Amino acid sequence: MIHPLPRACCWLLACIALSACRRPLEKVFEVSTDGASRTGLVTTPRGVLVGNETGFLTLVSREGEAVWRTRLEREISARPVVAGDHVVATTRGGEWVGVSLADGAVKWRLAGQPVVTTPLTSDGERVYVVLEDLALRAIDPATGSQLWERPPPPNGPKRRPLQAPVVAGEVLAVPMLQGGVTAFERATGAVAWHYPLSLACFVVTDGETIYAVSVESKVAALDAKGNKKWEKALDRPFPGPPTLAGDRLYLPTSAEVLALSTATGDQTWSAPVAAPAVAVAVSGGALVVPTADPTGRVLVFRPPSTEPVGHFRVDSAVRSVPVFAGDRVLLLGSDGRVVGLRLTGG
Repeated sequence: MIHPLPRACCWLLACIALSACRRPLEKVFEVSTDGASRTGLVTTPRGVLVGNETGFLTLVSREGEAVWRTRLEREISARPVVAGDHVVATTRGGEWVGVSLADGAVKWRLAGQPVVTTPLTSDGERVYVVLEDLALRAIDPATGSQLWERPPPPNGPKRRPLQAPVVAGEVLAVPMLQGGVTAFERATGAVAWHYPLSLACFVVTDGETIYAVSVESKVAALDAKGNKKWEKALDRPFPGPPTLAGDRLYLPTSAEVLALSTATGDQTWSAPVAAPAVAVAVSGGALVVPTADPTGRVLVFRPPSTEPVGHFRVDSAVRSVPVFAGDRVLLLGSDGRVVGLRLTGG
């Protein structure tokens, strides 16, 4: 006969073991940026950049230390971008600013510019800015001077936030909602090609193929010249951007996380989520999925299993794609905290 005390101990140990197996995210650090943030994280060689609503632009190291902090005049309106030794950011006050990546020192300011809400993009030589009316500018990251500009499309301004354009070879592919996907020559801004994917809102590329996603739940794969490789119509809205990893395209949806074959567009995996998935980050076979849960619930999957192997609550909504740094994953809460988690075996 088993004594009640050892039996209770065995039950407790089993619960602890199960909990450990289902929580492969271990908090390593937490650092505040002193203000709420909607910019997302920007990866740099020295850590991640965060812009917040009080105008602070902060570089946070992978160890959770604030390397430098620069105060701009107004809320930082869009995800900044790194181009060489420079960081370019925009504010709600119509100020475009270039700062040093090394120490955050301001190198140039342009006042009276349009307010930008779409994340900035760079190819290292130029920074590309999509304006509210979908006009497009290329600027010099070292000086802020304009290199070229494209007028807005004739079918009206954007009606919801857009993902940043992507650089694919010698072109910049831009999701333009009613205007579909348009590719511009990086050096001149001339139109290279156009693909009529209605209400295109997200694009991602592996350097050769461009994958575009529409508000109407369509996904298309295009070659470097804009020719269709495949197109799929799905019956689920996409709250966040797609993520490429190996031969799979991961899509966060309102009810599940999907994986499509990059070669054919066929579904190869899916996992249900209780709250809409807002992003997917992939590393070493692990998927880290923030959800629309206001407490910042983040799930971890290891396909082919469709059950989460663990979860973590940030205690603040996570609205952007997590960033991997070795065995760590960095998350940005809407309250402006950067949380560093260690990805364990799970």
